[in-house]
Amino acid sequence: MVYAAEYKGTLYGFDSDCGTIVWSGGTADYNIAQPAVSDGILIIGSDSGFLYAFSDPPLLGDLNCDGVITAADAMVALEMAVGAVPAVDGADMNCDGAVTSVDALIVMRANLQ
Repeated sequence: MVYAAEYKGTLYGFDSDCGTIVWSGGTADYNIAQPAVSDGILIIGSDSGFLYAFSDPPLLGDLNCDGVITAADAMVALEMAVGAVPAVDGADMNCDGAVTSVDALIVMRANLQ
């Protein structure tokens, strides 16, 4: 994952393979530095003098946000593929610009590993 900060307080996590946004968070302050990662913790300083830390960014493919990749995530990807639920950027596992049954298959394979 690649992180970038917007000056007005928003942080973004981009998939390093295809560049889609898979995570975002905020500081409620102006960010005055670029984010850094140490021991799995995302750290950024703000103009108010506070240092913000974010731990455990989401797993790519964890579409129900429960912290693990399971068959339930593959089911969510299939629901996105048929339009039953809105697609999110993090569901496009093969970075082709669309959420399809192929993405659900990739999620399912990640579950088996």
